[in-house]
Amino acid sequence: MKNFFIKEISHFRQLSQKAQRLLISYFFVGLAGPLVGTFVNAYIFKNQGNLAIFVIYYLGFFLAIPFTFIINGWLLRIVKITYLYFFGTIMLAVSPLFLVFYANFSLIGYFIYGFILGVGVGFHWGNRNYFNQIETVDHERSYYFSVTYASDTVTAIFVSFLAGWLIVFGLDYKVLMIIAFIFLFISASLIVSFPSSKQPDTKKLFIKNPSSGWIGIRALQAGIGIGEGITFFFASLIILSKLGNEGILGTLSALTSLIAAVSLYIYGRKSKTSHQIPVYVYSLIFGFFVSLLYALFFNKLLIVSYVSLIGSIGTFIWLAANPLSMDALDRELKEGKDERYAYILDAEIFLNIGRSFSVLISLLLFFWLGTDFSLRFSPFLLYLIQIILIVVFYKKLIQ
Repeated sequence: MKNFFIKEISHFRQLSQKAQRLLISYFFVGLAGPLVGTFVNAYIFKNQGNLAIFVIYYLGFFLAIPFTFIINGWLLRIVKITYLYFFGTIMLAVSPLFLVFYANFSLIGYFIYGFILGVGVGFHWGNRNYFNQIETVDHERSYYFSVTYASDTVTAIFVSFLAGWLIVFGLDYKVLMIIAFIFLFISASLIVSFPSSKQPDTKKLFIKNPSSGWIGIRALQAGIGIGEGITFFFASLIILSKLGNEGILGTLSALTSLIAAVSLYIYGRKSKTSHQIPVYVYSLIFGFFVSLLYALFFNKLLIVSYVSLIGSIGTFIWLAANPLSMDALDRELKEGKDERYAYILDAEIFLNIGRSFSVLISLLLFFWLGTDFSLRFSPFLLYLIQIILIVVFYKKLIQ
């Protein structure tokens, strides 16, 4: 065991000092993630318990992200990237803090809270994506992202389980959000003192004539968004409405993370660039069949199975898709023009178009056919649409 850890630490240290610092910073974001995600969802459910409220909240969230990416691009012309990352990371805690301290239970209030969170995500990820792109190279990206996702899943095991049962035994949601703020402040502070890094060139923000290969990446991002949009709140809603309280929510969230953690890290250590597309395709197909069984039977056993597996499936999809997108971006830059940020923004726009489509489909099913029908069939329908989209654009994706 000792030799194993020595070997893994040695492998980690083969990354650049900047990449190591980024991963440590992301570890603290991972600690805050279940608090500002899963348990904000639980708080909303506790006060509203309405699918429409979740859709409004996350629609504001998804619409704000690409908008903020654009604002971030303009600000990068005059403000250091580390300062904008610091601001965005702190903002991730602002919306949850407002939500629990100054609750406004109107539809407009929830849209605004979601929009504020989206602003934080836009500034955080707009700069984090650039750091990931500039501080890593092709052969180490699978390992780099596997460390990120494995770290997030391991921390989610402990944070989700502990937070869920502490709430059941009387801990106030306000305390959780203050703890999340502390974690995010530590993460942001690690990067604000980041060694001098190249400032993105953001003179160009939009891609007007994409190559055939980049059209494939757009389809990939939109497809992921279609499958992923409802997952931001779906597991929380189905667990709390069908299975129990925050303790059950925390326990099942921890179980989901446990299933993913080991397999993610092993994949990152052993994977090659050639594995990315097969892993993406197999994960997508597996997710389709899991959602099909969930829709057909919709009992407690299938609900637990679906919730336990779907997070891991989504993580594997991202673990394959992130390096694919970055490698495609590298190919687009071979002519020597530094348009990284424009391509990052372009991918984010299509990702959030997909996410917005996802939650709107769920909302339409809710209004037309009721809550149970939407909860039961939305995942299957969205996975089906995602598969159709990828089949249509597959040849462009593999160019």
